[in-house]
Amino acid sequence: MIMTAQATAQSALFIEESRQLLHKIEQGWQQARPDDGQWRSQMLRQLHQLKGMALSFDEAAAADCCHQLETQLNQQTERLSPAQAVVVSQTLGTLHELLHSLKHVAKIPTINLPAKPETVAQQVWQIDFKPLPGFFANGQDPLQYLKQLQQLGEMSVQADTAKLPEFADFDASQPYLSWQITLKTDVDVQTLWQVFDWVKDVCALTITPITKEPFPTGKNAAIQTPATLQQPLRAIMKRHQQQTAWLDELQQAAALLPLPLKSRLDQLQLAQSQNYLAMQKLMLKPMTVAYQRLPSLLQTICKQTGKQAELTLPEETLWLPAPVLEFVSDVLIQLLRNAVAHGIESPEMRLTAGKPPLGKIVIQHALQNMQLKLEFYDDGGGLQTEKIIAAAGGKNDTAIDELIFQAGLSTANGPDLLSGRGIGLDLVRQHIGQLQGQVSVKSEKGQCCVFKISIPLSQTMQVLQPVVVADQLYVMSPNSIIDDLPAANQTLRHVNGRGEFVAYQQQWLPVWDIRQRFKLSGSTPEEARLVIIRDLQQLQVLRVDALLPAAEYLLSNAQRHYRSIPGVLALATDGRSQPALWLQWQTIFGERR
Repeated sequence: MIMTAQATAQSALFIEESRQLLHKIEQGWQQARPDDGQWRSQMLRQLHQLKGMALSFDEAAAADCCHQLETQLNQQTERLSPAQAVVVSQTLGTLHELLHSLKHVAKIPTINLPAKPETVAQQVWQIDFKPLPGFFANGQDPLQYLKQLQQLGEMSVQADTAKLPEFADFDASQPYLSWQITLKTDVDVQTLWQVFDWVKDVCALTITPITKEPFPTGKNAAIQTPATLQQPLRAIMKRHQQQTAWLDELQQAAALLPLPLKSRLDQLQLAQSQNYLAMQKLMLKPMTVAYQRLPSLLQTICKQTGKQAELTLPEETLWLPAPVLEFVSDVLIQLLRNAVAHGIESPEMRLTAGKPPLGKIVIQHALQNMQLKLEFYDDGGGLQTEKIIAAAGGKNDTAIDELIFQAGLSTANGPDLLSGRGIGLDLVRQHIGQLQGQVSVKSEKGQCCVFKISIPLSQTMQVLQPVVVADQLYVMSPNSIIDDLPAANQTLRHVNGRGEFVAYQQQWLPVWDIRQRFKLSGSTPEEARLVIIRDLQQLQVLRVDALLPAAEYLLSNAQRHYRSIPGVLALATDGRSQPALWLQWQTIFGERR
């Protein structure tokens, strides 16, 4: 069989991930504790996840091994007997040989870390971290550095908000917060400084020991950490910041340059911003990665169950942090298996119910207020309330949409390769909880079932529409823009105490003036535009100085830098020195007048 490049890449990804997961499972069995509920739950989740991955790539033999291990695990309540140990060992051996004999393996370089000493003296450090003006020029995020420190040991953080201004005086490009960090770790001071390599020139930083405990030297001091492993990317970002500073200096002298050189300088600045976004994309992945396994998985499951279903996926692309995408991918796999196993009926049952024999599964996604909104819909029979309550031991004092997420609860007649362990939806809620997200379910008996998921994002990338007001940049979704009109050609009506209104499509809409609301300097230019947008399902009108071409922007959660600011959805940058604000206009201007 000849595989396409895409299929080969997907196969290599499956093999690599499945082997990593198998390694965790093998380690877990080496420390078998059948009487420990937490250990059992973790093992069942890992086996369930590996089984689903194997089924999605039609590796039935590997999935069957996982199924046998699940069965063995459910039969054990105490220590492994010699006979059980032999069965588990043989099954694990078979699974290991299956996964390590697969072809199309991606050659991924490995990093050999020195073994960490069993006992290493720890030191407590005080780290005072204060971003300086220019820190946010390239989309830097202070919390990324705090997270890197957290990986190095036990940490406590205190933020100083004394210099945070009122909203009217707020400047998105200026840092207002500083942090005092106490960190207990076994790494040396050089490693701590390396965490801040990217931003040493744009922050005030002191690192001071506050205990006199001995610190390892010699070979122990050379231990690598997660922070040092990111050194190559840090070096690239540091060079980018230096190049940006040089370009800014040249831009200040642009008036003295001949026209050809000034044009070349503009080209360099554009290339610099494009390089910045390209580097950021190295840390993000498109949502299409989470969807690429689903069509083949659906075909496999339908073949196993004799059911028929079609899958509709979103066309719009969103970019997510890689760790988030990994969880989302597994969540979608579990929901797809659940939809076919428990939701979509057989073709005969669907025809009897007046439905077409082909079931429908629809996935939709959107970015709202820096949250990923996922909706997973199937037109099957909905939640089987009676069976769910019976499986829960007749308990009807808990809401159905809570019962279905309980570990071990299943409405299947018995365990098989697809369902029956009561793990799938439990794993869904666990993954979403790890992402600080929420999941809910709505069902209409005999008609449909919809899972709605909301996951907060620290960063994402999207094409946005920038507008200019008083030399300040603001961005909005191009899909929210209904129309734009030249302000000079419109007849405005002023209403005492209520401001200006403009007629649009036989209705009078209030004109919201950004310059006046934020007390920005300067007067409205003659070429100003009136932008008609749909905000919170209502038409609004914004007066702006100019519209710029839509472009790709990196979005960062504003609340990660500052305390809660009503109406500020995110900070946006296209790699240039001036950041932009993504605002929720309805919140900024208040209720519609």
